[in-house]
Amino acid sequence: MTNISDKISAIEKQLDITGYRFGEEDVWPVIRIAIYLSSTKSTSGGRVSPLKRLNFLLAGGWHFLKNQVLNLTPGKHEVALVTTSHYKVVENGRVYDRIIDPVLRYLTDKGKKFRVFEFTGKYAYDKDINYRKNLRPIHQEVYFFSLMKRIFRRSNYKLTGDISALNNLLQVYEINFSIDTSFIKKLELIFLQADYFQMVLRKSGVKHLFVVCYYDAKCFSFMLAANRLGLQTIDLQHGVQGKQHMAYAKWPLDTLCRAKFLPTHFYVWDRSSFNAILEWRQDADKILLGSNKWFEERAKKVSNDTILLSLQPIDDFLPDYVLSLIKGYTGNKKWYARLHPRQIDEIDKIESLFAREGLLEKVDVRKASHTPLTDLLQHTAIHITFYSSVAIEAGYFQIPTYFLSEKGMSYFTDSLDEKLIYCYPKDDFTEVLAKLDTIPADAEKHEDRINTLDRLFYD
Repeated sequence: MTNISDKISAIEKQLDITGYRFGEEDVWPVIRIAIYLSSTKSTSGGRVSPLKRLNFLLAGGWHFLKNQVLNLTPGKHEVALVTTSHYKVVENGRVYDRIIDPVLRYLTDKGKKFRVFEFTGKYAYDKDINYRKNLRPIHQEVYFFSLMKRIFRRSNYKLTGDISALNNLLQVYEINFSIDTSFIKKLELIFLQADYFQMVLRKSGVKHLFVVCYYDAKCFSFMLAANRLGLQTIDLQHGVQGKQHMAYAKWPLDTLCRAKFLPTHFYVWDRSSFNAILEWRQDADKILLGSNKWFEERAKKVSNDTILLSLQPIDDFLPDYVLSLIKGYTGNKKWYARLHPRQIDEIDKIESLFAREGLLEKVDVRKASHTPLTDLLQHTAIHITFYSSVAIEAGYFQIPTYFLSEKGMSYFTDSLDEKLIYCYPKDDFTEVLAKLDTIPADAEKHEDRINTLDRLFYD
């Protein structure tokens, strides 16, 4: 058994997963996702200067004082959206969030009051973001709050459940994860933040909470807070889902009945994502079949002049065989190596890596990482990656993806047309490129299904 999703399902059949509790809450969803994400071996982002962190902390102290002590918060709003700076793009001189922007336009058209709770990996907020007047810098607030609480309060919660049996099974299945002190601290932070978010949501009068990536730590905190309050919680699809993604597949019934870490609703881009959730959610009314409107509105090919390589923050993100593919290419297409948002702070280091291999004349890292993805795809002949969700967006442009591992490819087989899927080493890269001289016709026009959100507000 090599697939992480199969291993997790096997573990769930061998343990009483309802016994894993932190305080009064069932925390198996947090454990399950931690196990699943351990298989990606993701690396952390770049370092942030102490001065920048201090400024962020002081700003958080001011916002905490203003909003929670002096009660100078703007009026109540029915809707809140939680997102991060990962999904930012610059278009015509303004900054947008490509995941939530279609929802913001929908809410504006419907006359709904909303706030955007943004978390930023840069420890700073964009001044020219298009939703600036609706932005609440919640990251600054909770950064200050969490530090103060950690100094003056200790958690009284304990993790219960058969931890020894779980750790033993993780070893048996050769999964590089264990329940240890660092994981307990993560749980403490999730619960600490949830207490704050619960206070914020109640005071703001929120009834509907949209989140991008419900299963990262901060969104788990929002899930717990909102579900305690009985709010509608809606996960907005942000990348590949499907039967191999354990945040969206094969959830045990016991967990669905008890846990407060799962959304009440899912907004998905396509039928395959809908079906993967329906297999275990078994309530079609809770799955909203929408669309990836930001990309679909911009899906138009101009040329086949470039090869796009989507890098990812994993340990061996640029192995020798990938460098060999680049070195062995003798055509006239330019290579673009696009960094994941968590790699941006290491752009100089990654450029130096290409320079040491004598490839900087052939590969552009900086332009690829700062140009909007839709602009890059308009000129891309083929996309290359381990498992980046850019493969989904490339599909809207009828651009094939050359996956660098069969494991990565397996996440996309239900989401992409088979004619858009190639894989190393089964498919020879040179032969694949030879098939791609013709610029594909404009992408198929997809139905604009954003109004499926009406079911949340008007049913």
